Amino acid sequence: MSKSSDRSSPERRTPQRQHGERRVITLLDAADAVIAQHGYGGTTMTLIAEHAGSAIGTVYQYFSDKDAVVYALSARYADEMASLWPPLAERLRTLDLDSFVTTLMQALVRFMTERPAYVHLIAAPKQYKRDEGTRFRLRESFAALLRDRDPQLSRTEALLVTGVALRIIMSVVQEYARAKRSDRDRIVEEFSFALKAYLTQRIRRPIGPQK
Repeated sequence: MSKSSDRSSPERRTPQRQHGERRVITLLDAADAVIAQHGYGGTTMTLIAEHAGSAIGTVYQYFSDKDAVVYALSARYADEMASLWPPLAERLRTLDLDSFVTTLMQALVRFMTERPAYVHLIAAPKQYKRDEGTRFRLRESFAALLRDRDPQLSRTEALLVTGVALRIIMSVVQEYARAKRSDRDRIVEEFSFALKAYLTQRIRRPIGPQK
């Protein structure tokens, strides 16, 4: 293959060696910092390269454009959130309804607070969804958690309740991302109230340790 045809190929180099993997991590770390400072709209490939201490050509070796960088960064956030869920789920199994919702919301807010770039991406005009496999595992895990607390729930019912609960939770994320900092605590409080009210009506037994 000629050099010219190689350059015109739409595919980008996939890093296979440890050096390449470290470079991708460095570039994503830089993107995280730049988006946190400048927002989605103000982020450019040039700023990412400068923050990473890399040549702009190096960035383009691994990512075709800003959207590709943001997609990879969003996937990393999704993986980080997924990794936090198993230990959180174990804690939630032992809590009453109020503590269940409060702990869940606190974990969500802590995740967003520690990752300001994530908040910018949630509020961005273009949304980057988690892959279907990750979403499926989260729904199944949350539904199983509800059935542990209320064995009368069928799997179908638990998945339906889970779908609504996760919609409420995602609404918290979206409204939190778009709100002024001074309004964020109130938003979390209001959506926590809504989630508690919904689960109270749908879970026949109280969520919490059973005697």
